[in-house]
Amino acid sequence: MSPPPDNAPMAIDGPAARPRRLLPALYDVLMVTSAQFWVVAAAPFFIGAFLATREILPDWRVVLGLVVVGPLIGGSTLAYNAYTDARVDMLNPRKSHLAYVGGWLTPGLVLAIAVGLAGAGLLLSLPLGPTFTALMALCVLLSVLYSSPRTRLKSRPGGDVLVTMFGIGAVVPLAGWAAVGRPLPEFPLWYLLPIFFALGALYCPTLVPDYEADRRAGYRTLAVELGPRAAAWLGFAFLAASIATNVACGLRGYVLTPGIVSRVWPVFAAQLALYAYYGRDLTYPGMLATIGSICIAHGVGVGMTMLALGGWWHVG
Repeated sequence: MSPPPDNAPMAIDGPAARPRRLLPALYDVLMVTSAQFWVVAAAPFFIGAFLATREILPDWRVVLGLVVVGPLIGGSTLAYNAYTDARVDMLNPRKSHLAYVGGWLTPGLVLAIAVGLAGAGLLLSLPLGPTFTALMALCVLLSVLYSSPRTRLKSRPGGDVLVTMFGIGAVVPLAGWAAVGRPLPEFPLWYLLPIFFALGALYCPTLVPDYEADRRAGYRTLAVELGPRAAAWLGFAFLAASIATNVACGLRGYVLTPGIVSRVWPVFAAQLALYAYYGRDLTYPGMLATIGSICIAHGVGVGMTMLALGGWWHVG
């Protein structure tokens, strides 16, 4: 079975085509923007802003930047991806029930949500300066390159992972730095490596549950090209690289300190152990547990690091 061609009209009829009551409709919109993943973009932004100020409590610039990066630009990226994937997601049992797949959220409405969120994000980025606005525009461009049927980097093996790692793992931390007024040349560029690799560790498991639907649709994602188990273990390798570069920075006194590494290394070890344990299960619940557990452990490690760098916790 193959998906309908891109120019085929989607059948929208019956009760599913009618908008629902307010709260269910709001839930449907949140799902089309994958609200559960906004934090994935917001966290690197906050790290960038923290590195610039060493302040844990955010000011208005950081709060506004979080709104722009997460719900607006991030939500737009995910909505546009849903728009271009709707016909493929008909083949995916995990997604076929969602409102944008043959439901009341028509393709035109989903596209309008994506464009509207991107426009609002770029407009609200203006008070944070031209550099921040330019970086947000770059994120929108990467979103189009990732999902657009003309380029569709998400179906090119390696392109899917690299765009995500570069966009969220490099551009977004730089945006956090720029949002609080620091010049980009002052950013500690080598410290992008741990963030860059961490995004690869988070992204690879998301490809695994969609392996069968993507294969049937003709999408050559990294999981389709390598196989789901190899893609999952590539994520483990990215996680190990993220930890290794974090430790190297600490031991050399670059952003981190040896004292921080000596306190945080159990969290690093826990991340590897959790990924190795949960990553053996290639089902959607298994990959969800993998992503969720390393996110929690990573959050603990980042929190400990921020407390030390911000002067709240003296570790030497």
